[in-house]
Amino acid sequence: MNESKIINYRHTPGGNCFSVAWSGIISHAGKKLSECDVFGLSGGLFFGFFAISALKQFNISLNSPNMLQSLFTNLGLSVKPIYFPDDESAHEFLINKLEADFPVAVELNPNFFEYLVRQTPEEIISDLPPHWVVIIGFNHQRNSYIIFDNRQFNEIEIPLSKFQLARNSGAYAQNPRNAVYFLNSETETFPFEVSVKLSLSQVIQMFKQVKKYAAVYAGSYGYEKIIRQIKLWNLMLNEEQLIENIKRIRMSITGAGGVKGGYRMLYFRYLEDIANVLGNELLLEAADCFRNAAKNWVLFYDYLSELEKSPYGKNIWGENSILSHNLNAIYNHELNGIELMEKCMSEKLVSGKIRYNI
Repeated sequence: MNESKIINYRHTPGGNCFSVAWSGIISHAGKKLSECDVFGLSGGLFFGFFAISALKQFNISLNSPNMLQSLFTNLGLSVKPIYFPDDESAHEFLINKLEADFPVAVELNPNFFEYLVRQTPEEIISDLPPHWVVIIGFNHQRNSYIIFDNRQFNEIEIPLSKFQLARNSGAYAQNPRNAVYFLNSETETFPFEVSVKLSLSQVIQMFKQVKKYAAVYAGSYGYEKIIRQIKLWNLMLNEEQLIENIKRIRMSITGAGGVKGGYRMLYFRYLEDIANVLGNELLLEAADCFRNAAKNWVLFYDYLSELEKSPYGKNIWGENSILSHNLNAIYNHELNGIELMEKCMSEKLVSGKIRYNI
């Protein structure tokens, strides 16, 4: 057996660990998709307001919790998780795939990634979701995996023992255990225009549907709910509770506000790409709406950072507050974008000489 096995794998860092990992995996299998393509095709655009008033807990979610399954469904892939009863059998499977030149995307406990932990307030580290990475090799002499992470250009080496802990420890939501989603190079996908139609329909339906999922108010209803409720927070929460919720929300939207509009910029680029491929200018107009939404998320994020220092004050919480103003602006931009997407779905989108009823 060779000392080490490293796959010739093209890695492009980005802002969303899931989109970067699966962009690399799918592209390696011969179906080239960018990070923004993966984010868009997985129906990643989402707004959810989490509110349990009795427990004084509030949060915001800006990417879909069902991205993985939606991506497979919208691409027409039949990909199911493979579960292993123990660490040894999971390790054997991964080594066999690496030896056959197949990279594998896996979820790991984020607590084992120092840069993530350093950037996260200690009191909300437990709220970080599982972290997607791509395994591209194994060093048999040092008994360690070689992986790529979304925020770094260079590969990372992680000892087998630490890797297994990262798969089997942490809070329930961070605990993927020994499940592996595997995609091989023989997998066929739907025609691109079919995948686009499915992804757009999914996002439109989720955004406009007025529905409550447990304690989560999703889509347009989430925006409406938080805009109504945020003005009451200083009446419901003491200063310590208010600061804690602001920190939690600011951390949960870091990908949207902390990295230059992250998720909304990914969706802007996705709509721009498919508009150019399918030849429909309405999608370019919709894309511009999400670019403007991204700019407003940056403003909202920056203002939350200021509020952590002084959460009480004049004109912070009312209907005319900066918070409400920013959220209303974001909501209107995204609603306009969704309505343009809905309109273009009823038209024939043109790509060269081919017309698609999408």
